[in-house]
Amino acid sequence: MPEFKSIPASRYGWSFLAHDFKIEDQKNKVTVNTIEAMQSGSSVTPEQFLTFRVYWPPRKELKRLTGRGAPNPAITKENLEDMEKIFKKNRQFNMFFEAYLKSIKDNGAPLTKLGVFQGARKCQIEVQNKVPEGGAPGEMSTSVRMSPTPGRGTSSDASTTSHTGTTRLTPAAEQVWQTWEKTRDEQYVNQALMAFLDAVALNIPNNKCTWGIRRLAFKVEFKKATMESRTDGYLYGPQGGDEAFAIVETKAHPRKRWGKGLEIYMQESAEMVAWIRRDARAGRKVPLDNQRLLVSQDRHEIYLTWASYDASYVDYLEDKETTDDPFLVMQEIGPFDIREHNHMRKLALYIGCFCLQITDLIEKSPQT
Repeated sequence: MPEFKSIPASRYGWSFLAHDFKIEDQKNKVTVNTIEAMQSGSSVTPEQFLTFRVYWPPRKELKRLTGRGAPNPAITKENLEDMEKIFKKNRQFNMFFEAYLKSIKDNGAPLTKLGVFQGARKCQIEVQNKVPEGGAPGEMSTSVRMSPTPGRGTSSDASTTSHTGTTRLTPAAEQVWQTWEKTRDEQYVNQALMAFLDAVALNIPNNKCTWGIRRLAFKVEFKKATMESRTDGYLYGPQGGDEAFAIVETKAHPRKRWGKGLEIYMQESAEMVAWIRRDARAGRKVPLDNQRLLVSQDRHEIYLTWASYDASYVDYLEDKETTDDPFLVMQEIGPFDIREHNHMRKLALYIGCFCLQITDLIEKSPQT
């Protein structure tokens, strides 16, 4: 049996692994629509992952957030500077923001002086004090579940649901599917990230999108197998609903691109694939132009991952003929360390710019 030592960082790396695992060679080609069955999220097999046709280029440092080579060229250094001015115009908010950053820098300051950032800072301190730093990938909850598609002749379907508890399963389904509960340590991390995102977004003038903690589920059926993924939160528009503009994933332990750390990357890839496929079937009121954002926090580290693809990749997921060699590219930026005030300043400004970028898309859409 070939070894799956690290996540593929290029098309070549993917092709090498696909050949080793007999996903794509001269005699055989297994796709997301021909694979017979799929395992649950944190147990996604290398074969399943390779059918997603996804690779993760080398991680970009924070200095690559804008400028040449930035994954989202629509957000520039000038945009970040303008967002800083927006923060400063809102004097009360900016006072709380600077107090929040100072509390990180000094590792102190009373929480009562942090205003809208009080909850975020409290949760971040809990992450540092209550979540073991080493972490154990084996304790990770699952946000993706997969199974063979039940019965013949079932038509392909895509739906979205939101839940806060576990999913009730039939005895037969329980043999393959897992529950959705997060571990206690992951709940600390999830609360910390959502409180921070919320504090920023709610205080930007004219912003029309909101970070919600609801666990949004994307259920999609491929030709032979069904996949359902569940996020730890998402960004939605002024009318609420299930049209996501960004998704959130949190874990209690730091990520690695090798060993047990591969589970996070395979799970996040599966979530992105399910989201893209779901939207392709259900349609969107506000298009995302083949680029989507995943915000992740792994204990004290936050990452922004921009997923890029083209129409041919959507055709691949839909089991249609493709005009080229389609791939989903997951470009990761980070980590933003919640213990570093400069990191959190930059992240807040970037999230503010992103929210206004989405607001602009919402306002321009004829369907909203």
